[in-house]
Amino acid sequence: SPSPGAITSARLKDLPPLPPDPPSSGLSPDQLALWQEVVERCRVIETQTYFQMLNVPRDAGTDVVRREYFALAKRWHPDRVTGPLAPIKPFVERVFGLFTQAHDTLSDEKKRGRYLRTEQDGGGTPEADRKLGAIVAAAMEHQKAEVLIRRRDYEGARAILEAAIDLNPEEADALASLAWTLFQLPNEKTSRMIELVDRAI
Repeated sequence: SPSPGAITSARLKDLPPLPPDPPSSGLSPDQLALWQEVVERCRVIETQTYFQMLNVPRDAGTDVVRREYFALAKRWHPDRVTGPLAPIKPFVERVFGLFTQAHDTLSDEKKRGRYLRTEQDGGGTPEADRKLGAIVAAAMEHQKAEVLIRRRDYEGARAILEAAIDLNPEEADALASLAWTLFQLPNEKTSRMIELVDRAI
C-alpha cells in the first residue's frame, strides 16, 4: 500500500490553485483573516523563488534562512488549521511544504548551488519548474514515438505524440512528427496534418 507521504503528495497535486471562498458565517475575525491570508499566499507562491517565499535576500546565510523559516513554520504549520478552517488545510499543507523545501534547499550549500543554476536557466519557481518538467517529459515522449515510427507502429506513435503535445503544446518536433504519422495512417484528414505543420513552423 502507498505511504502516507505518497497519498498526501497525490492529494496536493490534484488541489486547485486557490482555496474556496470563506463561508459567510461561522468564522471568527482571526479565522477569516487567516483564510484570506492563505488565499493571497496561494495566489502568489507559485511564481515566487525560494528567497521570495522565505522573504530573505539572495546572500542570506543559513542562520537567517533558518530563523525566517521557523517564524513562518509557527504561523503556517498545518496542525494549527482545525475546525471551521478544515477546508483550507490542504492549501496550508502545500504552502508549508514549499516553505520547507525552500528552507532545505537554501540551508544546504550544494542544493543551493544547484538551485541557483536552475534559477539562472529560467526555473526556480513552482510554476517555472512545472513548465520545465513538462518540456522535458514531452521531449522524452517524442523520443519514444520516434522509435515506434521507425518500427512503422504509427498508431502507437500517434498516441504518444498526442500525449507529448498535451504536455507541451509548443513542442515543434512533436507537432511535425504527428503530422507525418497521420500522413501514414488511412482516413486521416489532410486539414489536420496541415494545421499541425503550420503550428510546428
